[in-house]
Amino acid sequence: MFDGDSSHSTCEPCTNSSHCSHLSETPVCITVLNGLCVECNVDSDCHSPAKAQCFRNNTCVNCTESSQCEHFSVTPVCNADTGTCVECLWDSGCVNFSNGRCSAATNTCMIMCPGYCLECRNATACKKMRFWILSA
Repeated sequence: MFDGDSSHSTCEPCTNSSHCSHLSETPVCITVLNGLCVECNVDSDCHSPAKAQCFRNNTCVNCTESSQCEHFSVTPVCNADTGTCVECLWDSGCVNFSNGRCSAATNTCMIMCPGYCLECRNATACKKMRFWILSA
């Protein structure tokens, strides 16, 4: 923390995160380390889905479990294989999508049309299209 007097520049321990906010790589104050500015103190201090876990050395690293991704509303699940927070791993993770499916390739939710329905815009159009294909 800068003491505010430009005639002598001395650093003092931080007592809250506002003292570290000007440091983009270490914006969080941790007082248990004698007032040291660090990258994170808890998982929610980590702002990248690629580095969502606050590790014991107060740095943001890859996730290893979904609880470390809960602070990301769009990507709340940890893909432990890649260490990245993603939207879904299974179809059951797509709760906000009608007939949603989780794409294994992208770990994102997609709306899937049932049966032969490839070009329809709604369920009624799907039924008409399916009937047409089956009767043709």
